[in-house]
Amino acid sequence: MITAMLSDPNYVADYTVTRTAAGSVTDGVYTAGGTTFVPIKASKQPLSGRELQTLPTAEHGEERAKLYTETELYSRAPGYESDQVSIAGEMWRVVSVANPVGFGQSYYKAIIARKLVTT
Repeated sequence: MITAMLSDPNYVADYTVTRTAAGSVTDGVYTAGGTTFVPIKASKQPLSGRELQTLPTAEHGEERAKLYTETELYSRAPGYESDQVSIAGEMWRVVSVANPVGFGQSYYKAIIARKLVTT
C-alpha cells in the first residue's frame, strides 16, 4: 500500500536531502565534514495522534511530521550528522528512521522535525 503511494505522482513530491559527514577535531581545531545533496521523492504526512503521544515530553514543542520514501535516510548514523530535508524552503531534521519490510513492500518511514529558526 505505501509502495503504491510512493509511485503515484499525486502523493509524492521532490525534495532535497542534505547529508553531512561528521566533522573531526585535530589539534583542538574542528573541521566540518563534507556535504552531499541527494534528490528524493517522498510523501510528507502528519503524525497520528498515537505517534504524537509517544513523543518525549520535551519534544512536544517541535513541529513533527513523517516522511515516506524509498530512499534511505539517516538520523545520526555513525560518521554522519542527521540528514536535513528541504521542504517548501524550510529545513527539517531526520529524528528517527524505520524500515518496515513485509508483504512485498520496502520503504523508509522517517520522523522529521522542523528546525527552529534562531535570530
